[in-house]
Amino acid sequence: MQATGQLPPELSLWCTLTSQEESGPDTPDEVVLLPRLHVAGQAPVAFEFSAFGYGMADGRQLALQLLRHPYVEVEHPFEAANLATRLWPEPPTTLDPAAMATLGIQGTRNWDRAFCTGGCVTDLNLIRMARSAPWRGLISPRITVREPGPGGRVLTERRQEGQVR
Repeated sequence: MQATGQLPPELSLWCTLTSQEESGPDTPDEVVLLPRLHVAGQAPVAFEFSAFGYGMADGRQLALQLLRHPYVEVEHPFEAANLATRLWPEPPTTLDPAAMATLGIQGTRNWDRAFCTGGCVTDLNLIRMARSAPWRGLISPRITVREPGPGGRVLTERRQEGQVR
């Protein structure tokens, strides 16, 4: 699907390793609230989220989270903490599970609740809203708004390591 362009750009896929061990690295204890958006003249858009995993021979699990996020870019809190790898839309050239951190029980719980659908934002012009200061307080700072349309440019600012995008 990637080669034919059938994979929509508003999909993101992340992976991490989990285990049933008590110990593990400190993990983000953060929930990214995924809003419901309405763009003028279009049907309301809900984010879609799916989590699944695969058992590995050594007893760990490869945990995956797939997110459909139209009109916005989403930064995963575990990716920001170097505890998850984004597999799509920009896959890494290599993926070595032996080099990845393995989450313990608490880290796995935090991973499982990293995203939550909820919140409702309706009848708003995303472009105008994205440029206004009140917008930034409505949703997670891990979400930035794109201009509606294919390949839309990012309209909100995000502070990351001292830089504004």
